[in-house]
Amino acid sequence: RCAVKRNAWLLAAVALAAVAWTTACRLDMSYDKYAIVFGVADYPGTSNDLSWTVADAEAVRDLLLADGFVVYLERDTTASAAQLQVHLASIAATAGPDDLFVFYFSGHGALDSNGEGVIYLHGLTIDDGALTDRELAAALRVLPCLKKIVIIDACNSGGFVGDSADVDGVPPDYTGTIYGPARKLGQAVSLYFGGVGGAADIVPGEAIVLAAAGAAEESYEDFPDGRLGFSHGVFTYYLLEAPERGDKNGDGYVTVTEAYDYVRRRIDAEWNSVNYSFYRFSPHVSGGPLDYVLFNAR
Repeated sequence: RCAVKRNAWLLAAVALAAVAWTTACRLDMSYDKYAIVFGVADYPGTSNDLSWTVADAEAVRDLLLADGFVVYLERDTTASAAQLQVHLASIAATAGPDDLFVFYFSGHGALDSNGEGVIYLHGLTIDDGALTDRELAAALRVLPCLKKIVIIDACNSGGFVGDSADVDGVPPDYTGTIYGPARKLGQAVSLYFGGVGGAADIVPGEAIVLAAAGAAEESYEDFPDGRLGFSHGVFTYYLLEAPERGDKNGDGYVTVTEAYDYVRRRIDAEWNSVNYSFYRFSPHVSGGPLDYVLFNAR
């Protein structure tokens, strides 16, 4: 995630087809829902601090609580790898295979020297808090829940989504090109129903990943004084709108695919269209023939 101060044609038919395909399979909503929500703004070294990541986490916590989730929220110094393990163990002790789990993170992200996605939880140093895509995938395996969703609002968060599992047709370094027509749509359909991630990525069979930016991109947040009107990370700002505006097929639920499609379109229309090319970014979502309900529509 980067502060602003220092710094398309997509999915439509695939999203509609995927949502329609899943609608008949998700009428039974009688399962429990759990979430771990981390927001880290206070990093070692004042130049590393962020402004709105804790506010992001608190707003997502409130949204999930309203939807009936059991939520474990950690901010700054308590948002550590050790605390993540504690909460995962607690959920694993009570959750079942039919239940839904969400992990949300807002903070710094990067790619390591091996090209793996990394998010930075709190530690004595920034590197001390580093958690790779491989490590997060391994940590989540303790959960019996078959439905898992990982949401990351951080720079380079597309590193948690393997290129071959990317169903959205947007490259890892977005430049504002309008992609189109048959070739990209054909690729997207093929990947949606058969793509898998690389060995270091979270593969769709383990969790659906919704990432704020491509593997080669930075994501952005408002100025510390909120002058742009977001008072959040840009990605999270639009994600928070998804329950009210993202129910594409009007069935009363917002799936991961619908949330992705809404957030991507709003960022493209209201951020990418008014910022210099080096500020552009686009969310990414992992593939596989799966789509889970994320929010109740409002």
